[in-house]
Amino acid sequence: METVLQRHPLDVRELVEEYARDSSQLANDYYDDIRSLWSEYGIRDMPEFDHFDLIDPDRMLWQVQGGFNDSDYAGLTYQEVQAGKSRAGKTIADLWPSFDDLDDAQQFIADMISAGSRLTMQRNLRTDPTHPRWARVPRGAVTCAFCLMLASRGFVYLSDESAGLHNAFHTHCDCDIVPSWGRQTLIGYDQSQYADMWHRANSDGGDYRKSLERLRRLFPQQVKDGVDTDS
Repeated sequence: METVLQRHPLDVRELVEEYARDSSQLANDYYDDIRSLWSEYGIRDMPEFDHFDLIDPDRMLWQVQGGFNDSDYAGLTYQEVQAGKSRAGKTIADLWPSFDDLDDAQQFIADMISAGSRLTMQRNLRTDPTHPRWARVPRGAVTCAFCLMLASRGFVYLSDESAGLHNAFHTHCDCDIVPSWGRQTLIGYDQSQYADMWHRANSDGGDYRKSLERLRRLFPQQVKDGVDTDS
């Protein structure tokens, strides 16, 4: 990676864009494989679903960097910038990092790959005529409180109701989107345990942010951002 980052910045960008497109293609392939398995075992009749287009790396970059929200140009939309309608002359290219720091560069590349996969899966879920459900599946044995809250929902339909907060992914999030066309069990994904933990933290049904604070204190060893009140 250090050798790669010593190249001209434009060369590094081209390489990152290649990784990003690959992640979109892999997500498409994964979606098709799962869809085919459900059809093969006769669980669902699957009509044709053409979704060959890959997500534009510019869209992934916008997602990873949060657009220009952390600048004086908050409010600019992706469509406006892509169409060259920014009065300040801002372009998508302005969102690229400098790649001066190795650790930051590696994290950025990982985030671009994750964004490519998630955006592709979300697009497929939204446009598939079979309207599958999906679950947020954390990687590893421990996840953060925010992701546990959302993973506790299990498999849900992608709709206006499940959008917004429930469709959000925080910075550096590594959760996977897994589609489903029926009842299934995923190894390592214990939705019932997540739901029980969240129910205990959110027993009063109040503001989710306060419930997240309680979750971190109730289960300090079971969430990445847990708070140990005994220390």
